Amino acid sequence: MITPTLDETKDQPTLLTVMTACALFGGPVLTYRAFKQSAPRNIRGVANSEFAAAIRGLEEAGVGKVCSVQIPRVTNPVIVFVKEDPDKVQWPKDICCQTDYRARFHQAVNKSITIGIKRALIASNCVPDGMFADIE
Repeated sequence: MITPTLDETKDQPTLLTVMTACALFGGPVLTYRAFKQSAPRNIRGVANSEFAAAIRGLEEAGVGKVCSVQIPRVTNPVIVFVKEDPDKVQWPKDICCQTDYRARFHQAVNKSITIGIKRALIASNCVPDGMFADIE
């Protein structure tokens, strides 16, 4: 006896969903690699182009800035989204609430953000001095 079963279909995340996930990602900086490894499971499958569109949208909304930094011994530049300090972001936003953003902003930097990326961000003046405690 065979019984047909249907798996629940899941829709592709919308741009606003990806933007919210990026804004609420832990730490003050975000790369595509960190997002793919540590974002909520239902959003990890987004393509690089969708991620790029989301962080550009966040930049236009004033939530942060997109920086391209060259890392030594890496062929292509790394695109990094540097979040704006929660006190400098104009609220209210339809992306997320200020208290959630503030709590996530002050979390530790994701483990996939390497020392090389941190040094490149500091050297290119993309982040304020003292953002990374492990870099002297």
